[in-house]
Amino acid sequence: MGERLEKLHTTVHHGADTVTDLSTSKDIENTCRKIIDNIPVPVGTVSFYPLLEDLGGNIEDMNSEQFRDIVEHRAKQGIEYMTTHCIAKLEHLDLSDNRVTRIVIRGRWLIPIWNGSPVFCNFAQES
Repeated sequence: MGERLEKLHTTVHHGADTVTDLSTSKDIENTCRKIIDNIPVPVGTVSFYPLLEDLGGNIEDMNSEQFRDIVEHRAKQGIEYMTTHCIAKLEHLDLSDNRVTRIVIRGRWLIPIWNGSPVFCNFAQES
């Protein structure tokens, strides 16, 4: 954790006006708390990573209430902004096959799995 905080302080020293915690390791909550408490600029994160940890990596088990709850929890924790990833319909994912870089985010593989869930289809109505 010390090395990570040192890198973040160096980044801020050289002009970063915000940082994003992309932690996916165990104890995401504690890591995020330490970053928020020790970094003087706004901190962002990927909202569903802690939930993914709680679900044992099975994002297809996530429901819209859990997703909403983790977003609310992270906001109360002090997170200033969250990346939720854009969500494409499963039938449109093949359109990315010919892109030079494809879709190069971890969420590219997580969100499409969840996307097929009836919960996703009703998320806007449930929120």
